[in-house]
Amino acid sequence: MEGWRRNLYVVWFATFASLTGGSLVQPFLPLFINRDLGVTDPGTAAIWFGVATSGGGIAQAILAPIWGILADRHGRKAMLVRAQFAIGAANATMSFVGSPWQLVGLRVIQGMFSGVVGASRALVAGSVPRDRVPYAMGLIQSAIFMGQTLGPTIGGIMGSAIGFRASFLVTASINLVAGTLAVRYVKEQPIERPGGKGSRGRGSLREMLRSRAIAILFVTFFLTSVGNMLSRPIIPLLLQEIDPDHDVAFTAGLAFSVLGVSGAIASVAASRSGGRIGLRHLVVYAAITSAVSTYVVGLGTTPLMVLAALFVTGLAQGTLASSSTALISLAAPASRQGTAFGMLTSAQSLAMGAGPLAGGLLAAFADLRTPFAASSVLLVMGGLLVMAAPQPTTTSSSEASPV
Repeated sequence: MEGWRRNLYVVWFATFASLTGGSLVQPFLPLFINRDLGVTDPGTAAIWFGVATSGGGIAQAILAPIWGILADRHGRKAMLVRAQFAIGAANATMSFVGSPWQLVGLRVIQGMFSGVVGASRALVAGSVPRDRVPYAMGLIQSAIFMGQTLGPTIGGIMGSAIGFRASFLVTASINLVAGTLAVRYVKEQPIERPGGKGSRGRGSLREMLRSRAIAILFVTFFLTSVGNMLSRPIIPLLLQEIDPDHDVAFTAGLAFSVLGVSGAIASVAASRSGGRIGLRHLVVYAAITSAVSTYVVGLGTTPLMVLAALFVTGLAQGTLASSSTALISLAAPASRQGTAFGMLTSAQSLAMGAGPLAGGLLAAFADLRTPFAASSVLLVMGGLLVMAAPQPTTTSSSEASPV
């Protein structure tokens, strides 16, 4: 027991550090392009920021399944360490760029070699007892929420205090420390590979998607992820429309902090409820709750009403994310956890790109409240779809075959 708990906590810190460092540069990256890279026109700087961000996301979506397959063949710990050091090296190099093209190139390279979250989930899923998978997935999800929440806050302060280029080096140092801790303290059990003729093909992406359970769960995860992301970029604009005289930047920052903190709390708490309620039912309840609260956000008439609804939304989203990943881990064979979570990372990257784009288009052609209604519809669809997936078993097993 001591070994898997230590692994879990070290991987938790590595994930938290990576997500904190990764989101740390987001608040000042457009300003870095504008002030340090000579793109003086704000509109052009915004375009470069979009290209850099989407380029890294697309590269990650393409490469993530490949890294997952390699993790199953050569070890999940190796993939976690590789991702930490590769991201750190890219961040360190970004502090020396002199043109937007160089920044875009490095962001693409960073996306190609990233995959900390997928490797962390696969490593944890392969090392904890099967009945502790929901708890482990909830804990890792809490690290994701906390890192994504604290990172921009720290980055905004750091960019102002020590400068943009020095902040890139700090981010690289965080990845270096996390990677070193993983090398030193994470112990990985030998990966059990399925035997028999054709076992290699069984681990392919095509074979994984032939599993009815996994295919349904991936569609559920994608729909709910798009639903969560579709309205998120509209929140600051909605707050500005509701009350243009208040400090919108402060309230928007508070709104995202509320989402992150409540999501982190719910991620851990959900692991205790899954055993009593059942993970599938927990996903349904969380998706419907998130749909209702997101719709209420769109109906908000005061900043306080929006913040209260976002707190409930964060609780639902944390429960939804941790329960969904636990279901996917339990549905995938023990020897194919890397492949499963590599595919999940790819789906999440696509959702993070498609969601904000669709939300922006809806807001532009309809109004600012329409994306929240659309989010609610997708969340309900994803939540109801999961009931078509078979209920997984949480009993200890070295190899669970897909249904």
